[in-house]
Amino acid sequence: MYITMLGTSGSGKTSYLSAISGLFCHGNYDNYTLQPKSKDLKAHTMLNSQLARIDTLYTKFQFPDGTASTTKLELLLYHRYNEVVDVNWIDYRGGDVDKLAKGEIEPEKSELYAAILHSDAVMVFVDASLIKAWGNGNLPALRYKIGANYIEPLLEHAVRRKTINIVFVLSKSDSANIDLSKDENMLKDKVRKIYSRFFDGIGGGFSKYDIIPIGVVGLNNTTIEMVDTNGFPIKHGIVDFRKMETYHVASSFAQTLLLCLKTAKRTTESEARSLASELKRLEQDLDTTFRHIIDLLFYNGKKRNEIFEIKQKIMENKYEILRLSGHEEGLRNMANSSL
Repeated sequence: MYITMLGTSGSGKTSYLSAISGLFCHGNYDNYTLQPKSKDLKAHTMLNSQLARIDTLYTKFQFPDGTASTTKLELLLYHRYNEVVDVNWIDYRGGDVDKLAKGEIEPEKSELYAAILHSDAVMVFVDASLIKAWGNGNLPALRYKIGANYIEPLLEHAVRRKTINIVFVLSKSDSANIDLSKDENMLKDKVRKIYSRFFDGIGGGFSKYDIIPIGVVGLNNTTIEMVDTNGFPIKHGIVDFRKMETYHVASSFAQTLLLCLKTAKRTTESEARSLASELKRLEQDLDTTFRHIIDLLFYNGKKRNEIFEIKQKIMENKYEILRLSGHEEGLRNMANSSL
């Protein structure tokens, strides 16, 4: 199962992976764990070093640095000691989206687009604290700030070619300027407006989506530390890591897997129906062919009998002619040939 993470620089992708790593890789979440897929020692060591780089929330009590390069994590999800599913996670650096914004990469020729087409699910990270601070400001400007201008066309093209599950992750929903009891519906509605073309076009396909607010440090556990001249937060804030408790991180991961498994189930059922239909058609063709062969055999057998009867009649007539003409030598030859 392939999951690709998209979002601009600072949208919270690496922090989300850090929380996932803390919960499932270095911890045990409700008897579920994520472990390196490869048994090769070198690959295992490399993956552990990648996890060590991003897993700073629980080990160093700080937010991880942004992704300088695309990170690929090949993991296996276990329940107790039973393997559940392989999870290949791709964290694309926000700089790739920035390059699309500058026109340095053509969307459908980008590595990003190829990764989306290869994915079972795409997690699109949207900074909830930025949406809240933006309020009813200029929507096109907000779309640009969040990267929707460049991410949306990629999603639109991809879902036309294959079934891909999209999870919009409202990151930083635990920021100090957000009260989810009041703001959650507003934030989800804003995401639908920001990605309106995508939501309007997805209805007729098999691709599914969800919008999930998440927080990696916990609700009411942060205060805004710095804002820019327009009042928008530019730092996540001061966090009491002793009270850190993730919000919807595990459930967003579970929902992403669930969407993928439902799609796989639909695909399998569709393929099974198609195979059953093909088998029935082959059985009908075989039955028709068999009947045709029987008919030919019957027809040929009937014709052979008719030919034999005609030949017999000819021989009888020839014998009668020879007898009446007194041709004894001819009668003897006929008698010898019939022996």
